[in-house]
Amino acid sequence: MKKFILAFIILLCCILSLSPKAMTNLITVEFSDTVWFWPGWQYSPTKDQIDSVGIPDLLGFNSGGGKAIISDKGFLKELRMEYSGNSNIWWVLFPGDLFIDKDADSEWDYLIKIFDPLGKGYEPGINNMKQMGSDTDGDGKYNLEPGAFKVYDIDGQFLKDSSTDCNYIKSGSDNSGGWSGYNIRDQHPIGLKVDDIPLYQIWFSGWESSNPVNSKRTAIFKFDYDGNNYFDSQIALSDEFIIGWGVNCANDVIYERIKNPVPESCTFLFLGLGFIALLGLVNKKKFDSLVKSRICKDIV
Repeated sequence: MKKFILAFIILLCCILSLSPKAMTNLITVEFSDTVWFWPGWQYSPTKDQIDSVGIPDLLGFNSGGGKAIISDKGFLKELRMEYSGNSNIWWVLFPGDLFIDKDADSEWDYLIKIFDPLGKGYEPGINNMKQMGSDTDGDGKYNLEPGAFKVYDIDGQFLKDSSTDCNYIKSGSDNSGGWSGYNIRDQHPIGLKVDDIPLYQIWFSGWESSNPVNSKRTAIFKFDYDGNNYFDSQIALSDEFIIGWGVNCANDVIYERIKNPVPESCTFLFLGLGFIALLGLVNKKKFDSLVKSRICKDIV
């Protein structure tokens, strides 16, 4: 019995040492831009056949310009997405909201509110940077400064392919409204209207309106930092998750299914229970054998 208890304690220690809470590493998963529009949001037979209608080029088509950093507990820590462009009209662009489907179940779960964060009803167009950015240097150039942005729980409220959902903020139309004189990807989601109480805030790297032609920049979302304090990320991922992102013109959009390489905690639980059951079975057999042997000796 003492050996059984000792073996159980050793086994339990081994299981705990394998559990996600005992690990300390971060895992980086690369991803690319492999789709041209969100499922269900095709609009133009011509534009739907190309990755980027104009600037920016997000990730570079199928080039692996994205990185998801995941903790060994299975929580999303950071997203990095490269972007570039062959024009100097960056001042007309503004980043859209970031959508996250934590378990790839065809419903968005979280929204990071970047576009129109104060809910003033701004529509996508060339004046967005002046409306929502700031001219901190007084040189007439507006930028979206790095800082804290709100995270909302939108679990189950919005289907990814629900093209009739009026709560989406859509890019607009060519050469009309806020896009007079510009060619864009028409009527594609770039944000969401929300009036709920946010969960908390995370850090976003902002957006510069004066990027040089063909320069590469990186949009960074930190899910465990709000610009002042670090905390535990609250976005727990399943085996696969999906992200959706773009800019106000939707010229290029991200919709990527990403594999989470971290096993879910239940995997370790079942592994441990299996070991314990096996150990108990072995000891039961030994016990039964011992009893039979003792009985035989008594009979003799």
